[in-house]
Amino acid sequence: TNTTITAPGYYVLCNSLNPGLIVINSDNVTLDLAGLVLSHDGSTSTAPAITINNNRSNVTVQNGTIENYSNHDGISVGTGTSRINLFDLSIYNTNPRCVNLQGTTGGWIKNCDFSQSVTGIEITNSRSLLIKNCTSLYNDITGFSLVSSGTNCIQGCKALANGSATTGNAYGFRSENGSGNLFIECIADATQTTTSGYDITVAGFSLAGTENCSKITHCCSMNTFAPFTSSSLGSLPFTVSPTPYGIELPYTFPTPTLEVEYGTTTAASIRTVHWSPDGKYALITFSSGV
Repeated sequence: TNTTITAPGYYVLCNSLNPGLIVINSDNVTLDLAGLVLSHDGSTSTAPAITINNNRSNVTVQNGTIENYSNHDGISVGTGTSRINLFDLSIYNTNPRCVNLQGTTGGWIKNCDFSQSVTGIEITNSRSLLIKNCTSLYNDITGFSLVSSGTNCIQGCKALANGSATTGNAYGFRSENGSGNLFIECIADATQTTTSGYDITVAGFSLAGTENCSKITHCCSMNTFAPFTSSSLGSLPFTVSPTPYGIELPYTFPTPTLEVEYGTTTAASIRTVHWSPDGKYALITFSSGV
């Protein structure tokens, strides 16, 4: 069933829909799922369960379940949107994200669960959002992802067992290339990967790229895991494995600033340095390799 909302108002879902596709193309809309389910079982989905179109304002979606959208997000929020609110939702088995916000300014996301996707919730180019008391679990790579976003507050949220099905990096909470984001009283537990390798990162919290002026306060990260590997690293005379971090603060040198010599290779320009949690070892990547 395809439904497009084109006028302001309070809309209540009367029956569960399978398949259910709803587009919101109006300001000042509340969509109450009334404890019912939007699903897309048995066939490939053709669109997100709920789409909030570009430039919409003051839209609320609340109180229901979204499940089984095999190749689309559960909720997709377009650019130029503002005052977007998501309350009391359970979204799972949607791909690649349960919730995807792009270019949203202002809004609340509260008491929601995101699970069994690639990324639980992804927030891109967005500002001034409050994400509170939400749980993101069993996602393939990341629980909460912020990309080029700023002045957002993530409070009282939990990222549980994310990355368990991935073959690469895994994160509970990750913010990249943003500024002024605040993580308060959040928990990252059992972030893990199944892949070994020097370039694999597993972290409960990660502030990456050009992220600046962001804070992690009164949070807990525990039980991060990466499998040990005994394979050698190129021609280097030692072995490495992925390092699980509670909090990862990577830094990439903008231009080569140091040069080193190891083995028979000379003048390899340093690009990145990753320190082990105990501060005893550094994994250094160069312009010519590792």
